[in-house]
Amino acid sequence: MHQRRWTRKTNAFSKSISYMTHAMALFVTYYNFGRKHMSLGTTPAIAAGVAASTLGIDGIVAKI
Repeated sequence: MHQRRWTRKTNAFSKSISYMTHAMALFVTYYNFGRKHMSLGTTPAIAAGVAASTLGIDGIVAKI
């Protein structure tokens, strides 16, 4: 499980729905634009033709 905010038995549990939605948005953005997948060999955004290059954490934060 990549997103620990869904489970209650951790310190990262989101008590507010707004915090959880922000954390999920960051996770989904990183998953699609920053993380290279083993089966694709690249990010899903590049495979779909949405992005030209991978984004690091700095790039994701700069887009916000």
